[in-house]
Amino acid sequence: MENTHTYKQINNIYKKLTYYDKYGTDVIITFVIVLVFLFFISFYYVLNNVEPIKNDWINQRCRPEVMPFVGMINHPNDGRSKFQFTADNFTDCSQSIIKQILGYITKPIEYGLNLMTNFFRMMLDALNNIRKMLAKMRVQMQNIVKTIFARTLNISIGIQEFFIYLREIFNKIQGIFISGFYVVLGTYYTLKSSVGALFEFIVMILFILIGLIIPLWIVPFTWGFAAFMTAVFISIAIPLSVIAIMMNKSMGTTLSGIPDKPSCFDENTLLQLNNGIFIKIRDIDVGDILINNNIVTSKMKMSSKYETLYNLDDTLVTGEHKVFFNNKIICVKFHPQAKVVLNENYNLYSVNTSNKFIQINNTLFCDYDEMTDNETSKLYENIERQNTINISNNIFIHKYYDGGFTENTKIKLINHTIKAINELEINDILENGSRVIGVVKILNNHLHNKMNNLVVHNTEFYAHTHLNVKHLGEWTKVTNITKAKPIAKKGKNIKLYHLITSNGLIPIGDMLFKDYDNILDGYL
Repeated sequence: MENTHTYKQINNIYKKLTYYDKYGTDVIITFVIVLVFLFFISFYYVLNNVEPIKNDWINQRCRPEVMPFVGMINHPNDGRSKFQFTADNFTDCSQSIIKQILGYITKPIEYGLNLMTNFFRMMLDALNNIRKMLAKMRVQMQNIVKTIFARTLNISIGIQEFFIYLREIFNKIQGIFISGFYVVLGTYYTLKSSVGALFEFIVMILFILIGLIIPLWIVPFTWGFAAFMTAVFISIAIPLSVIAIMMNKSMGTTLSGIPDKPSCFDENTLLQLNNGIFIKIRDIDVGDILINNNIVTSKMKMSSKYETLYNLDDTLVTGEHKVFFNNKIICVKFHPQAKVVLNENYNLYSVNTSNKFIQINNTLFCDYDEMTDNETSKLYENIERQNTINISNNIFIHKYYDGGFTENTKIKLINHTIKAINELEINDILENGSRVIGVVKILNNHLHNKMNNLVVHNTEFYAHTHLNVKHLGEWTKVTNITKAKPIAKKGKNIKLYHLITSNGLIPIGDMLFKDYDNILDGYL
């Protein structure tokens, strides 16, 4: 029994052994024998083929059967041992073989990279081709645009030359018409001057006749001759007066011995405002405040006809205008520093102010009213008699005496046209033959007098109470006529106007008013 058990244990032990446990030693011995056998075969192969191997060393040195014996076959004379040379050859051959193997391994990767490189190169070439195509298109578009602009320029130059020629033609036509107009105008002025000269000559003869007739009537025995001369005088004077009136209406002709009412300053005269700014008198408006808190209460645009201008302290002003000099008021033409200058403007301007004077540069001028101290005192006393108001400065003249018509007041001209008073121009001839020599704009803010509503030929307008009007053959104030209806004071934004005329009269419908200059004259 014990033998059987021992047998089983031994048998179990051997059943668990692997092939190499059983035959490993035999395998190793066999492997060693094979290696030794191969070594000797290689060794003898090399010994038998030394010369062929040397002759083909580059191709033979990395063969497996040659590599262990390279130090013996082809040992170099570079100081290395046979073993070192064999090791170096093994390293070189191993690297060459590995390189060749890795070359095959990386071939797919290299091929893929080449494909990607070629793809991107193709994309780059395509982009370059697109860019070249766009550049070519841009050049072609530039050429097209240049061609269009060149042709447009050629056409526009032609059109421009055409309009230049057309403008020259119109300018020549305009020149012809202007020349013709000035020829006609020159003829008109020549005729007007000739008629005026003839009138003055006849008037001179009439004055001579008067000088002869008066002494003849003094002496009794010459009364017959005096009566004859008187008849001659009347026969000349009456037709001359009729013709003079007709010429005055149609041509505005007046005798040089009857000058227009005096005007004032050149339109470019600079006035200083209270804020220090200088402004031309033609651009001044009512309500502006001049230096010294001097309020502009009215502004006059005047005719410069028959006016002589003087230069005083760099100010161009008419000779009849008043100026303060050595504590006196004198005419500009009598001022020692005033010099006559050429009058080059058609219109002159003046203003009325609250202080009744105008400071220009270093000179103190009167305003348009040219009030003296006595005249101011007289107006002051007249107001004190009618009002219990304490008047502190000269603005009372504007407040209690100034006035005018509303801007929509219609006035008929001699040529039967009708204009609003604010549309009238200098030298317009009114229906009664009077010439407009001044248009006055009046500040409405401080006026004390009430307005009156008037209706003339179905046209309504407003006039201040103290304006002078002819009623029932006598001059009176507007408030005294039956058709005037006093109303509450018009708003401060209502603009007021008045006129200055050659004969001092303003016809409005069937009513006759005195002009602006007669407002104060009625109280002085």
